[in-house]
Amino acid sequence: MNNTVLIIQARMSSSRLPGKMLMQLGGLPLFEWVCRRCMTTGSVKKVVLATSEDESDTLLADKAVSLGFQVFRGSLNNVLDRYIRCAKSEKAEVVVRVCGDSPFVDTGLIKRLLDIYINNDLDYVSVDKETCTAGLDAEVVGLDALEKILSLSSDPDDLEHVTRHIRNHPDLYRVRLIDAGSKLCNGNLSLTVDTEDDLKMCDCIARSLNLQTGAGRFDFTTDDIARIVGELC
Repeated sequence: MNNTVLIIQARMSSSRLPGKMLMQLGGLPLFEWVCRRCMTTGSVKKVVLATSEDESDTLLADKAVSLGFQVFRGSLNNVLDRYIRCAKSEKAEVVVRVCGDSPFVDTGLIKRLLDIYINNDLDYVSVDKETCTAGLDAEVVGLDALEKILSLSSDPDDLEHVTRHIRNHPDLYRVRLIDAGSKLCNGNLSLTVDTEDDLKMCDCIARSLNLQTGAGRFDFTTDDIARIVGELC
C-alpha cells in the first residue's frame, strides 16, 4: 500500500535497559537488526525509525542516518504525537507500528494484519496477545484513529503507549484482534529486549539465525525462530 508507513519507535532512555538500541545483537546494534528485519516486509514500501528530539537520542539518530535508514525525530514522551507527525510527514494514512526492541517481529503476521485492515474497513487490527509470544506482534492503525486518541485523551499513559486508548475503549473504534496462528506461542517467553538477560537470549537466537539461514539475511520465518528456541531451551 502506497499510503502505508511502517514506523519503528526507539529511544536510548529505556528505564530497564538504558542505551539498549545501540547494544549488540548478532553482531549488529539492536536498532539496525530491527530496521533490517522490518525492511523485509514486502507489503510496506517505507520504513522509518522514529526517535525523539531529545539529546539522548542524537547518537542513535546519527548512527541510523549514517547506515542509510530514514529517521524521524519527535516528542520524547508523547509517542502518540511522534507517530502522528511521522505519518503525516510521509503522507501516510495507515501506520504499521513496531517497537524497536522486537528484533524478531513476524513479518508474515504484518502482511496478514494489513490484509485484514484493508479488507474490513477497520481503525485498528492487532493480535490477541494470548496467542502470540511477546516480540513477534505488531499493530496496524489508521492515522484518523491516532488523531482521535489525541483529541479524546490527555492521559500520559495513552500518549506514551500509542494504542492503549483503543484497546481500553474498543467501543469507540472499529477494532479486530486476531489469533496470531504461530507455532511459537509461549506466555513464559518474551522475544523483546527489556533486560540484560533478554539481550543475551536474543543474541543467541540471532547468532543461530546467522548460522542457519545465512549471516546478513533477515527474511527468516517465525518457524525458524521456533526451531531455534526449541534447540536453546
